[in-house]
Amino acid sequence: MTTLALIESKAPELTSLVEVLPLATPADIATATDVLRQVKTLEKALEEERKALVAPLKAESSAIDARYREPRRALERIEGLLKSRIAEVHAEAERARTAALVAASTAAQAGDHAAATAAIVEAAAPPPETPGVSVRYKWAAVTTDITRIPREYMTVDVEALRRVAQDAGGGPTPPPTIPGVLWIREPIVTAQSANPRTRWEK
Repeated sequence: MTTLALIESKAPELTSLVEVLPLATPADIATATDVLRQVKTLEKALEEERKALVAPLKAESSAIDARYREPRRALERIEGLLKSRIAEVHAEAERARTAALVAASTAAQAGDHAAATAAIVEAAAPPPETPGVSVRYKWAAVTTDITRIPREYMTVDVEALRRVAQDAGGGPTPPPTIPGVLWIREPIVTAQSANPRTRWEK
């Protein structure tokens, strides 16, 4: 029987056992740890079985990917270049429109109605036509003074906190105090696999 077939047939039974398994006495805990090690053994065997089936397919897939990789990258470079150039054409048109609106406002304030009208007409010019290609715009944030950014737009550097916790290790002494951070010591359970001939094969 393959490991896959074994697990498919035994998983419901094992799940039901674990759900009601008591952990009140040392004997109970010993039984639980033994079951955990048996499960680790099955996980390892299942992964090895999967890899054995996948390896030939993966090798063939890798060869195909390698053959197509550079042509695909060439097309992606061409696509990126074309998109960049088309975007620049539209960006230039948008800059011209903005400049025309500013010129119209300035001319109007100066009482030069003819110049204001001409600038408005220029600003109303349609964008460049790119048939079959849609162009949309988005706003992008550029930080100019980080000290003025409201708190709600700040994010916690979770990776930095993880490194602090990692440096402290798993001993009883908590990591250094950081305002606004509560350190909680959590258990991590690991298990080694048991004898390859498991009870679940019986």
